[in-house]
Formats: sequence, C-alpha cells, structure tokens
Amino acid sequence: MLFGCFRNFVMKSMSKKQGQKKPLPNSIDVCGICQNVCEYCSCADKKMAGYQSHVAGKVKNWKHWKQWKIAGTILVAIFLWLAGIYLVFFSAPGSFPTGVIVKIRKGSTVGQVADGLYQHHLIRSPILFKILSRVVDDDKIIAGEYKFAGRQNVIDIAVRLTHGFFGIETSKILIEEGHSVKEVADLLDKNLPAFDKDTFIQLASDKEGQLFPDTYFIKPMDDESDIVNMMNDNFNLQIKPLESEISKSGHSLNEILTMASIIELEARTPESRRMVSGILWNRIKKGMKLQVDAVFPYIMNKYSLKLTVNDLQYDSPYNTYKYLGLPPGPVGNPGLDAIKAALEPTKSNYLYYLSGKDGTMHYATTYKAHMANRAKYLPGQ
Repeated sequence: MLFGCFRNFVMKSMSKKQGQKKPLPNSIDVCGICQNVCEYCSCADKKMAGYQSHVAGKVKNWKHWKQWKIAGTILVAIFLWLAGIYLVFFSAPGSFPTGVIVKIRKGSTVGQVADGLYQHHLIRSPILFKILSRVVDDDKIIAGEYKFAGRQNVIDIAVRLTHGFFGIETSKILIEEGHSVKEVADLLDKNLPAFDKDTFIQLASDKEGQLFPDTYFIKPMDDESDIVNMMNDNFNLQIKPLESEISKSGHSLNEILTMASIIELEARTPESRRMVSGILWNRIKKGMKLQVDAVFPYIMNKYSLKLTVNDLQYDSPYNTYKYLGLPPGPVGNPGLDAIKAALEPTKSNYLYYLSGKDGTMHYATTYKAHMANRAKYLPGQ
C-alpha cells in the first residue's frame, strides 16, 4: 500500500511537469471533471465529443447560410429580371390616356385592335397583346365601347376585350313619339359616347316612321346598325297585331304611318287624335289640301309659332300647304296610339280644327266657323 501511494505521487508529479492529461483508463485516480474515483472515466471523451459536435454544427450552419445566400441572390436576380420585363412589355405606357373610351367595331381582327391600342398608347407591344389574347380566349375580341378610367396593364386589357368587360353601364334612352330619324340621331349623339350620327341617319333614312318610340337599353357593344335594327324590330313587333286592320283599311302601310306621323304632332290625346284623323281623311276625300304645320319641323326645322307666310309656300313635296294629299312618307316616328288613330278615325263632318292656348281642340265644318274659332281661342294670331 505504501508503494502504491508512492507510485501515485510520482505519476502526478510527472504529469504536472510534462503537462500531460489524466491517466489512461483502468488507472485509479480522481477525475478532474467529475471529481469521482473510478477505474475508467469517459468525461474527457464526452467533452471532446461535445466540442466536435459544436464545431460540426457551426460548419453546418455556415453551409446552410451560404446556400440561402446563393438562393436569395438568385431570387432577387429573377425578381429584378421579371420586373424589368414587366416594365418594358406588360405595364401601362407612361402616356396611357386615362378616362378614354375605345370603340372596337364588329369584324375587327386582333391585329387591327392591337395596332389601334398601340397607336393610342394603351399598350406597349402589339405582339404581346396578340399572344395574350390568344392565350386568354383564342383571339375572340368582343366588339363594343370600353372605358379606361385608370391605367391598366396589357394583361388586364386583353382579359377585358376578350370577355366584354366594358366598364360602361347600359345606357337607358327614351325615344319620344313623333321624333324624326334626325331628331333620334341628335338625341343618341348626346347620350352615347362615340356614336356616329351621320352613319345612323344614313342607315335609317329609309325607315322613317318605322323606328318605334320607346325606352331602350343600349349596350356599349351596340353600334349604329344595331340600334336601327333594335328600333325597327320593335316596330315590327308592335305593328304585327294591326296588319289585318291595315290591309282592310284601303290604305298602304306607308299611308297609315304618314298620317299617323302627322296626327302624332297635331293632337295630344287619344280622343283628339281620332277626331283629327277623321278630319284629315275627310279633306283628302274632298280634294282639299291638308295644310298641317306638323310637316315644317321635318322639312325646314321650324315650328308653328315661327312660321312665316313665305314658309308656307316652301317648295317641298312634304309641304301640305302647297301640294294635295299626304306627303311622300312619314315626317316622324309615331307611337302606337297615333297609328291606331289613323286606322280608326272618328267619323264627323268637320273639316277644320285648331288647338287653343290651353291645348283644347276646337272643330269646325266651314272655313268661316274655323276663323271664328281662331279669333276666339287664338286672338292676335
């Protein structure tokens, strides 16, 4: 035992002098880490393993950070590349005309639309628009009027034009009874953007009297031809129940509509319209000139109160002061009530009528009685 203690003393002294670590396993000693006496102590190995694990973790984290840095750099580069492409090709041009209304006419090709959009600074690339139109809906551009309230990129524009997102509400327009084709054109021109008044008048020139007065809801895609057809189709629908009565009347459709267009402007109530209808048919039978003021707004844009003696002799086949019988055609587009009045006149012996200042109608069988009514109900005129 004394020898063993001496040996341990010598070993400790040597280890301190030589800077050596604890004795190898199987030697009996006190561990400097856990302070336990044991034949084999694993604490040093554990400490080394922990250190190695710590270093390995650092290395692993550094590798991960480097990978993320590379990936982040690539993503930023891709983002900048895509942003550059968007700004150059997809974004709205700097001179994009906000608030503009663009009209796409029926039959326009995608190429024509693309060129038009490019020329008006709505897109940057006609080629890209054509590609997107094909991708979005196979080149199907929907005709109509499109309002661009704000800047939009080429993708949004392609989607709108291929799906009919007009950005304009349907226009509700009332066409009143008696309006001529020109007056209808003026009204539509005031209420519809990009409406071509001259085109409408040209298309409707042979349909005077057959554009039925009504309330119409006009879509942005409706062009001048669509509106003419819409009103004419409505007329055909309204007149169909009266076809039998017209054929039995002894008058042509044109004569009925011409008389109705005059009645529409000469009288205001159903009763007075039928009475005026009877009077005008009476005058025609007797070979008398109709002498109605209703034709002058149509032939010279003048109404009764502004007519002069010279105006009454204006040379026009529509001037019923100058020529016998009905005018060649309607002077406006009558409503259903006026058409029925032309077909169903009130029978009487009256040959004259006038409207007093209060709108009441006064009738006479002779010219002398008519002048008396004029002096009584329209003094000074």
